[in-house]
Amino acid sequence: MNALDRYLPVGLRGVATVVPHPATTEIRARLGFTARHGGTMVVAGPRGAGKRIALAAALSDQQHPYSFVAMPPAPSENKLMAVLIDAVLGDRDEYELRDMQDDLVDALGHESSILVIDQAQELTTKAASQLQYLHARPGANWSLVLLGSDDLDRASTTSARLRGDIIATVDVQALKGDDLIRALRGMHASFGISDPKLLKLIDQDYCFGLLRRWGIFLQHTLELTHALDPDATPPEIDLSLARAATALMPPYPRPKPKK
Repeated sequence: MNALDRYLPVGLRGVATVVPHPATTEIRARLGFTARHGGTMVVAGPRGAGKRIALAAALSDQQHPYSFVAMPPAPSENKLMAVLIDAVLGDRDEYELRDMQDDLVDALGHESSILVIDQAQELTTKAASQLQYLHARPGANWSLVLLGSDDLDRASTTSARLRGDIIATVDVQALKGDDLIRALRGMHASFGISDPKLLKLIDQDYCFGLLRRWGIFLQHTLELTHALDPDATPPEIDLSLARAATALMPPYPRPKPKK
């Protein structure tokens, strides 16, 4: 199994495959620059566009140790510190905040680590400023990567301190055209044997170039064919199957064009 396949929904692990994302090359280059300068980097884009997988692939290709830390909704400064400490230092029943700040910075800086803040659009102004304070402490040589949805730009600009530290950005957009078809063909055999014109029509009305939406479509497609024949080989997606699968998909607002 591909190491990145753990990012797939549970029902697709061992069935579908994560393929290289076109944004990985740009992220890899920007990440190398950010790590060399111990800076702050932003990776943002629509939900479900594949930015987390693209970043994970880029991180796996470089030598610095790294940690993924998912932000809870609207974390306070204390909650931010607790989440960071648990992720980097391990669970601690009791701690003095100041001592743990020192230990956290020492642990991150020891090997020029990369700290990824996932769901960074959830950062409050105070939490974002606290994060910048930790990163700006004298002697800190670790890098900070903010990963999040399009709302991340608004979240990061609420803290002028954090915004001023950003030295690189990558905007990961929904896939389209040949990039989309290549990704789908690599994801599952059914897409490889299906009419690309039909796939583009499905994308236009239901999936919007978002790999997460295509994963949902694939789940329903496989469930429908398995119900008819548990031993069936990967099905070719025809108009009838496409209609049945898309009818089961939850509604999703069409993404607004990026200005």
